[in-house]
Amino acid sequence: DKKKKLIVTDAVFSMDGDQAPLRELAAIKREYGAMLMVDEAHSGGIYGRRGEGLCHELGVQADVDVHMGTFSKAFGVYGAYVCGSRTLIRWLINKARTLIYSTALPASIVAGIAKAL
Repeated sequence: DKKKKLIVTDAVFSMDGDQAPLRELAAIKREYGAMLMVDEAHSGGIYGRRGEGLCHELGVQADVDVHMGTFSKAFGVYGAYVCGSRTLIRWLINKARTLIYSTALPASIVAGIAKAL
């Protein structure tokens, strides 16, 4: 009965490679009016037609409110990303201390990520 609910999961769990039941989690999200956050750290660059991750592979990407992942695994560089609504991104830009007190990725790293994609 809480106003705000957030379901958080990895797409693929690193220790044993199990995949999260993303279709079922998307259904639970819709049933309870929750948000769904998926960490694609171990599926980005591996699953999906263009390496978008397991959410795309399973066709549930539209049900995911927050996509996040890293560029240090399959992409072979460093850095991370968070994708979400404009409101979420604005909130993170203004409230996430690790973002506020860091610098942007170097252009060479961004070029490496683009090449890996």
